[in-house]
Amino acid sequence: MPSFPIAVTYADGQTEVLEAGRPAILIAFADTFRKQFPDADGPDMMRELAWLGWKASGVGRSFEEWIETVADLSAQSDEEEAAPEPAQDPSQPATPEQPTEPSPAPETPEPWPEPQAPQEPTEAPQEPRLTLAMHGGG
Repeated sequence: MPSFPIAVTYADGQTEVLEAGRPAILIAFADTFRKQFPDADGPDMMRELAWLGWKASGVGRSFEEWIETVADLSAQSDEEEAAPEPAQDPSQPATPEQPTEPSPAPETPEPWPEPQAPQEPTEAPQEPRLTLAMHGGG
């Protein structure tokens, strides 16, 4: 099932993350808007995102009533959903993912080789020969 979390902040300050990736919601969206997902830069993106949030909320009110209670909403990326990792304790040994020493500087590349002079051919080129035959007139 695709994940499509939508962060909603209501006018009263309450916040929640609604999961709009359920098949029933995505099918209803496709039937209503004639496309699979909101266009990130499309002119109707905010309305489409709000519609998905409304469907995911499961409230028994109409869309117009529900949207009046919303102060802000946004689609969440996977990075926003993930909890931040705790900082590494400096007194603990480093894990392979977090080395304590900086990585060594990359080695300097070998210099380009000096250009080589063209090599002389081992055999002298042969001059093209032109042979003319003269025929006597008569």
